Amino acid sequence: MGQKNIGVAKIVNISHFDMDAGTQNWQIQQDSAGTMYIANNNGLITFNGKEWKSYPIPNHTILRSLKIIDQKRIYAGGQGMFGYFIPHNSGLQYVDLTKLIPKEQQDFGDTWRIEQFENHIFFQTSRYIFQYDGKKITVLPAARGTEWSFLAKNQGRLFIAEKDKLYEWKQGKQGKLTLIRKDIFAYITGLTDLGKEGILVSLLTEQAFLIKDNGTSPFHLPSEIVNQQVNSISELENEQYAIGTVSNGLYIVDKNWKIIQNINSSDGLRNNTVLSSLVDKNARLWLGLDNGIAIIDANSAIRNIYPLPQVPMASYTSSVYDNKLFIGTTDGVYQTTIDPDARDLSYSSHAFKKMQNSKGQVWNFAITSGEFYMLHHTGTYHYQNNNFVQMNQLGSWLVKETKDKQLLIGTYNGLFSSSNGLKDLMLLGKMDESMRFLQLEKDERYAWTSHPYRGVYRYHLENPQEKAKLYGNEDGLPAQINNYVYKIKDQILVTNPQGIYRFDHHKNRFIRDEYWNALFGNNAIIYLKEDQQNRVWFVSEERLGVLDLSTKKITFFPELEKNMIGGFYHINPVDGKNILVGSYNGLFHINYEVYRSRMEKPVISFNKILVSNQVKDSILMNGYFSSQLSETKKQDQELWMPPAFNSIILDICNHDFQKDAMQYAYRIQGQGDWSNWTSESTRTFGNLKPGKYVFEVKAKNRYDQESETLSYTVNINKPWYQSLWAIIIYCCLGLGLVYLGYTLYLNQLWKQKERFEKKQRDLTYLHELESRDKEHKITELEKEKLQNDLMYKNKELASITMNIFRRSRLMDRMKLEMEEVIANIDNRETKNEVEKIVKKLVDHSKQRDDWEQFSLHFDAIHANFLKKIKNKYPALTATDLKLCAYIKLNMSSKEIAQILHISPKGVEVARYRLRKKLNLDQQANLADFLNDI
Repeated sequence: MGQKNIGVAKIVNISHFDMDAGTQNWQIQQDSAGTMYIANNNGLITFNGKEWKSYPIPNHTILRSLKIIDQKRIYAGGQGMFGYFIPHNSGLQYVDLTKLIPKEQQDFGDTWRIEQFENHIFFQTSRYIFQYDGKKITVLPAARGTEWSFLAKNQGRLFIAEKDKLYEWKQGKQGKLTLIRKDIFAYITGLTDLGKEGILVSLLTEQAFLIKDNGTSPFHLPSEIVNQQVNSISELENEQYAIGTVSNGLYIVDKNWKIIQNINSSDGLRNNTVLSSLVDKNARLWLGLDNGIAIIDANSAIRNIYPLPQVPMASYTSSVYDNKLFIGTTDGVYQTTIDPDARDLSYSSHAFKKMQNSKGQVWNFAITSGEFYMLHHTGTYHYQNNNFVQMNQLGSWLVKETKDKQLLIGTYNGLFSSSNGLKDLMLLGKMDESMRFLQLEKDERYAWTSHPYRGVYRYHLENPQEKAKLYGNEDGLPAQINNYVYKIKDQILVTNPQGIYRFDHHKNRFIRDEYWNALFGNNAIIYLKEDQQNRVWFVSEERLGVLDLSTKKITFFPELEKNMIGGFYHINPVDGKNILVGSYNGLFHINYEVYRSRMEKPVISFNKILVSNQVKDSILMNGYFSSQLSETKKQDQELWMPPAFNSIILDICNHDFQKDAMQYAYRIQGQGDWSNWTSESTRTFGNLKPGKYVFEVKAKNRYDQESETLSYTVNINKPWYQSLWAIIIYCCLGLGLVYLGYTLYLNQLWKQKERFEKKQRDLTYLHELESRDKEHKITELEKEKLQNDLMYKNKELASITMNIFRRSRLMDRMKLEMEEVIANIDNRETKNEVEKIVKKLVDHSKQRDDWEQFSLHFDAIHANFLKKIKNKYPALTATDLKLCAYIKLNMSSKEIAQILHISPKGVEVARYRLRKKLNLDQQANLADFLNDI
């Protein structure tokens, strides 16, 4: 059996419980985005770096074969069924093709292999080969007594095996099989493209052969591999091949097909039967096992070196000396010879051997002036004749050599010096504390040691008996404990969780070193180691990192996080290809040159995109072919969502499978800068308003390299009440309401106008009424006044009339009396005189016209009543007029009779005559009639 390499690539075993699937895994494929697809006993299993998902085929049989075609379909074949999966919101949706097969040929058993050739899909079963052109299926049955045993495409050619014969398919209307080779007495398990050499045909139990342009030729694989039965061959990097076997796991061979490594269950592989294999986009090897899956980075930059593979053992130190690798463990020293041509010593293939006289705890190795020392719990040992010889019995930590060949030994009991090869020891500095950390100043006049729980000591090497000076928090250090002394670029540095400090000789105290603190940032440094390539390796919070001083960049190694021995960190940078790191179980070997060469941009894709309306989540996309165009949804199309779904959830998967090292940043295009980097691979964008959103995400790996920006466009519809039609309806309703309002306003205005006008009319009417009332009142008052005046004047006129009447009567009596007097006067002269007086009285009475005076006054008072009635009734006499006037003055018949010198009866007769002249009826009142004129 071939010898194993001492460096073992990390194996990640995935059980069928982890996958929630069946045990056996028959074929493995990967799409362009990085999602893995596995043909499993329970159906199609997928893994995108974040989630395992299972998709059984409808008849729930074993899925034997897979083929991804054009990143659109995943063709899958099971027992008595084949078809393809396409992306769907729920994940993957199966489309059955067996319904296209004639019923008499639908009983065909397992579908073992699927290939695409010249736009046709070929399904290989034992009884038939089915050829699908996208619409119909053509059936090619196996010859009687035989079966189809193999189907594969290589170098643009399609090969089909029929039990012991191998054919090449020549495409035509009916297709044509051309015999390549016969008398093949083992199952063909695979074809491997060897370029110009030809096509390697591997057989399950026999030696392989090559297909060349002019025929076939034998090809000899290592017999050890053939004896284990070859199941698969995958090409690796660096012209290497991985060969999976039935009985002994995996073999790694070089370009000359020489065995480099055998990885089986003794190395941690879950199962030794490899059913299938695939090298993924990140150069990791996926093995489909008879029970589970294994992921191996066959060309990994980080490997494990186990002194005893089956025995976990903490490794505290390592050294390369005399072309050997020495590992110091809790159980002594193990050494192996390094292959001369192995620049990467992890590829050495010699077994480890335990060194004699080394049993127990080994702390360190030291090489001084070509001599090799082991620092052990029981003392210091010198390497002589491939063995260790004990030099003293002091538990020892380390050895350093000065320029004058003096050896300084840090022990459990203090710092000692020796000038004769550790035979005689002298205690330095009068200190018997355990000294595990030791550094020399550049001129080597002073040595510095540190004790994690005491402080930092300075030894004066030119005066060994001078007591070592203790430096602590009173001398510039932030604390008395957790101080570690190192030498970088000839500077003495002390690390502490609070920063890095250097010694200032002028001030004789420590000061904070701004240069180194700026380089390391916020990382709390507890270990430093300088290499020969201008790099500083360090440990911070159980993380291994390296600072490249030429670029000022830091690279962390998350693969080693929390795997190193806390407090006893060991980093041995032999060269760029060989960095050895102590761990709880063996050594970690880092090929830093390979590690840097793999600093590629990370690849991410959408695992899921969901929308939420705060009640439920709905899946927009389930991740499959997320970087390609699927049949069910095109990525470049914009998705429209109802307004209620205003929260978008982006779930990102990392196909580099470095979840602990990847960071993500998110943003909405055109709405601000990128978010801060975060390890969270899920981000929710909530409370989104209607509009178009382009969601973007990018990732950054441990090397600060950023992925391509991943984007997804979603349109959130406006609510129906904000839609264009709603706005049009609103406008129409608004215009209608405006018109209605305007009409109502006009009506209201008209009514208001009518009410106003009515009110105005009412007010005018009221005003008129008031005016009329006032006028009426005034008229009445005036009338009353006039009536009163009239009455007064009538009374006055009547009074005057009566006075005239009385005066007339008086004059008449006086005349009569005077006449009687004259008759009695005897004196002639006197008589004449009296007669003269009487004559004057008679003359005066005749000269007066009392009626005329009366009529004038009467008409003045009664608006020309006498004139009017005379004009209206010309037949009226003066006596009639006087009678009318006296009646109007409301004088009684008696009073009228006295004035007119007639009897009251004569007045009634005169009234009668007057009524006739006035044409009055007997019922008419004469006084009322005269008052109305």
